[in-house]
Amino acid sequence: MKKILLLLFFLCTITSAQETNKFDLSLETMDGETENLSDYLHNGPVYISFWALWCEPCKSELKMLQKIYETYKTQGFTVLAINHDTQKSLAKVKAYVKTQQYTLPVFIDPNAQIFEALNGKNIPYSVLFDREGNIVKTRNGYLPGDDKEIEKDIREAIEKDRKKEVVE
Repeated sequence: MKKILLLLFFLCTITSAQETNKFDLSLETMDGETENLSDYLHNGPVYISFWALWCEPCKSELKMLQKIYETYKTQGFTVLAINHDTQKSLAKVKAYVKTQQYTLPVFIDPNAQIFEALNGKNIPYSVLFDREGNIVKTRNGYLPGDDKEIEKDIREAIEKDRKKEVVE
């Protein structure tokens, strides 16, 4: 019953978000707590990266994103890493995050509901949101060297957010 209610809540959130072209997703922490995308958007742009333990390009991208997060978090930017492994792998995911000393927020999506809601097809898959919750950019895959383009997109989103803040 709890799963059905959670699914209905999630579908209502997505339906509402699609009507306005903005998303406010419910995110599950590795400890089972719930947070919302909007909790992070009020600070500025958010980059969501879907990853899995079995995906080597995902893990490479995550290391790079940790560095970008550390560089830009004081400017209101956030990276949210959403793990795509199954619920059975949660202990391994927690151990991996701890050994890598990630400070960026890590969430889980074991049933791929958020991944599918954001039109994910394969991983790594990333979505960059502006402060209003609009999707600015999506990326499929990761190769060494992509970090320059990713950082450029992030800097542009931060700059656009700053300009908008000054105007208002």
